[in-house]
Amino acid sequence: FAPAAPPAELVAVLAGRYRAGMGLGRLGRWDEAEAVHRSVAEDRSRVLGPDHPDTLASHYEVGFALARLDRPADALHAFDRVARARARVLGEDHPDTL
Repeated sequence: FAPAAPPAELVAVLAGRYRAGMGLGRLGRWDEAEAVHRSVAEDRSRVLGPDHPDTLASHYEVGFALARLDRPADALHAFDRVARARARVLGEDHPDTL
């Protein structure tokens, strides 16, 4: 049997937190942005599943924040994980995979 869809309100809260992380990044507050995106990625993984496109977007933003924090090895690890998952889930030719 298929799992129940998460409550729309919870999905909306996660989207709002994601946007807050984006805003922190735009302000150059990369430590805070990384922490928010990491938290959202964990929560999205639990609520939506580890391979959901929104979860993968959050993991990508963790990598982006790590790159801005001059942590290239950590950023590369995050980007590699996202790229592999997107290729598997979305397909090799999907724009988010390319």
